[in-house]
Amino acid sequence: MKASITINKKSLEESLKQLIADRQKIKELEQTKQKLETSEKEIARLNKELQENKSANLEEITEKYNAEIKMLVAKDNSKIGWDKFNSEDWAGAIIDFTIAIRSDPNYVIVYNNRGIAKEKAGLPYCSDIKRACELWEKTCCEWYNDKCR
Repeated sequence: MKASITINKKSLEESLKQLIADRQKIKELEQTKQKLETSEKEIARLNKELQENKSANLEEITEKYNAEIKMLVAKDNSKIGWDKFNSEDWAGAIIDFTIAIRSDPNYVIVYNNRGIAKEKAGLPYCSDIKRACELWEKTCCEWYNDKCR
């Protein structure tokens, strides 16, 4: 048995062109797949970074919030203490100034005010005036040097 092959040149050329075009598309698909994988890795990295930043920002915001609350409590108690001081309620003023100091240990004027209230109440006051001086209140340093040294 003898076989014969007939080749249609035009059909063969079209098939080769299609094969070449398909190969090019496969190559483009592989490149696109690589770009997709790279992009997915970058998205995953960015998502991780975003989560870490959210946590860091949340901690920072929480710290700022808590510091602000402490300052507000200190200011509020300082004002209440000052009102009691003006009413000559020395014990009440000392208590409220103490609460203010516990809320903000660096609130200079409150040490000064508590020291004055303690002096008016006949209590030892030099440690408060000294602390206000240490926190750089010039007037308190002068008072401390005059009355406590």
